[in-house]
Amino acid sequence: MPIDPQHVRIPLKPVTSSSLAALGYDADRQILAVQFRSGGIYHYAGVSPACAAACACAPSLGSYVATQIKGKYPMSRQNDNG
Repeated sequence: MPIDPQHVRIPLKPVTSSSLAALGYDADRQILAVQFRSGGIYHYAGVSPACAAACACAPSLGSYVATQIKGKYPMSRQNDNG
């Protein structure tokens, strides 16, 4: 049975970005967690470790998420209380 990304808690680390507040990654489940400055936290399932690493060190984190993550991986919005 697949893991429901809605019920996985992933620690977030603050990032320097105009659109993102924090990123986190669960390598075992291959889930990338993205917190936007607007406050929303989203989990993207099926993100490879290489893609997550590329995201974390991209020159523009927001652009990377917008072009390489959004719309390419299944997404679930997380509750505000985690």
